[in-house]
Amino acid sequence: MVSLWFGTLMNRNTAKNRLAEGDFIGALEYDSTYGEAWFALGQRLAKVGRYEGALSHMHRAIALTEDYPASWLYQKGRVEEQLGSISQAKASYRSALQGMDNQQEPAILDSAALRLARLELQNHLRADTASVLLSRLSPSAKQLASAYYLRGLAAYYLGQYSSSINLLQRSADSLYLAGASYFYLGQAYWATADTAMACKAWDIALTSGDLRGDSLMRLRCTFTPQSPEGPVPYTIHVQQSRSTH
Repeated sequence: MVSLWFGTLMNRNTAKNRLAEGDFIGALEYDSTYGEAWFALGQRLAKVGRYEGALSHMHRAIALTEDYPASWLYQKGRVEEQLGSISQAKASYRSALQGMDNQQEPAILDSAALRLARLELQNHLRADTASVLLSRLSPSAKQLASAYYLRGLAAYYLGQYSSSINLLQRSADSLYLAGASYFYLGQAYWATADTAMACKAWDIALTSGDLRGDSLMRLRCTFTPQSPEGPVPYTIHVQQSRSTH
């Protein structure tokens, strides 16, 4: 028994050394139950786009490791997103947020919250759930351009238009998804009956590549050319009738 235990320990130590050298296969040849080596191999496959193999190795790593870090669940969620397995990705992000020690990996937890909030907004428009997730971000994460955008989008869907305008303007100023930021900024302005600002925002969204505002501008706004000497090429004239946002 002592000899078996000692041999297992030596194999694990050798496997750790091989992994530290970047030799994933060599590490697993010495210890096929070494979860960290399986996960590292999964990460390597994910980097080259072999997502199905990566996910298989990540699942094996988690099954073999009793105390694994939250970052493993986060990385697994990223791979599941790439494979289009959105419900599984959301479950992985939730597990990363709920099942680990929040003090150990705050950056990973912030990233998981941001990605989960984005999925909630994009796939099911769960603005209430997204808003809660975003409210729990660390102070530094709340200042990220992506956080401003998601917080602004959640506020818009929840009918908190003044807050939405403030947050989306910060996102737009940082040029994060500028077209989308200005499109939803226009939507929020329209909801507050500030039609002139809504039309300006949709116009910027259009020039930034987001075409969703085009039909809204045709319906709700008119543009008349100014004098060629003017600093702004078009003047906005607001139409009298408005439809709801």
